[in-house]
Amino acid sequence: MAILVECRYCGKTFRTFKCKIRDGKGKYCSKKCYHDATRTQQKIVCEFCGKEFLAYQCKIKLGRKYCSNRCQYNARIKDDIEAKCAFCGKTFYYSSKYRKHPHKYCSISCFAHASMPGRKQPESCRLKLRILKMGHTVSKETRDKISKAKQGEKSSTWRGGTSFEPYCPKFNKTFKRHVRDVFNHKCFICGSDDGGRKHAIHHIDYNKNAICNGHSWALIPLCKSCHSKTNFNRYYWFNLLISYWLINPEISLEVYPFSFL
Repeated sequence: MAILVECRYCGKTFRTFKCKIRDGKGKYCSKKCYHDATRTQQKIVCEFCGKEFLAYQCKIKLGRKYCSNRCQYNARIKDDIEAKCAFCGKTFYYSSKYRKHPHKYCSISCFAHASMPGRKQPESCRLKLRILKMGHTVSKETRDKISKAKQGEKSSTWRGGTSFEPYCPKFNKTFKRHVRDVFNHKCFICGSDDGGRKHAIHHIDYNKNAICNGHSWALIPLCKSCHSKTNFNRYYWFNLLISYWLINPEISLEVYPFSFL
C-alpha cells in the first residue's frame, strides 16, 4: 500500500510503499536527492595525524579513517619491523606477523644474488625471477652500458688479455675438420651430434700454442653449450678432461697421433 512521506533531503512529499520503508528504503524522493544526501561531506579526525578533514558520508560508511594515502601507509607500517638487507645494506620494513621468521633481504633480487655464490638457486627462486623478467626488454643504450662495464679487466673471465694472442699457425680449418672426424662429429662431453652446426675445437690446457708445442692430443670437439661452460671454472674443467683422457681405457694417445702434422 502506497503512503505519503517527506524526503529527508529536500523536504518534498512523495509517494512510496510501506514494504520499502520496512526494508530501510523510501527515504528520498529521487536518485538525485539520494546522491546529494550521501555525498554530503562531514568533518572527521584522522586516526594517525589527528588532523581534521572533510570526507563524504558514503566513504565514512566504507571505513575511511585517514586524511591521505601517506597517513594510511604510515598507520599500516607503524607496527612493522625495521631491518637491514644482508646483501645491499638498504633499510626496509616487513610485517610484524613474520616476527618469528625475520626477513634478511629487501627483495627477491638481493636474495638471488646473495644465494648465488657456491650453490645452485632453488627452483622456486628461479621461477620468481623468470616471472619478474617476463615482458621486460632492455634498451640498446642500457645493453651498451652493460657491455662496456664488463669489458677488459672488468670482466670476470679476464685472463690478462690471452684472447688477443694468436693461435698456432697449424690450428687451421683442415686440422679442425680432422679433429671432428676423429670424434665422429660428436661433442666430447655430452655426445651430441653437430646437427649441421660445426662443433668448436676446445684446447684442454687452454694453451693456444698446443699444436706447435707437440701437444696436438689436447684438443677435443665441444658443442656450443658445453664449450661455453668450459670458459668458466677452468681449473675444474682442465682436471676433469685430463683425468678422463688418462683413466678411460678406450682412449689411447697413440690412437690419434695426428701424424699428418
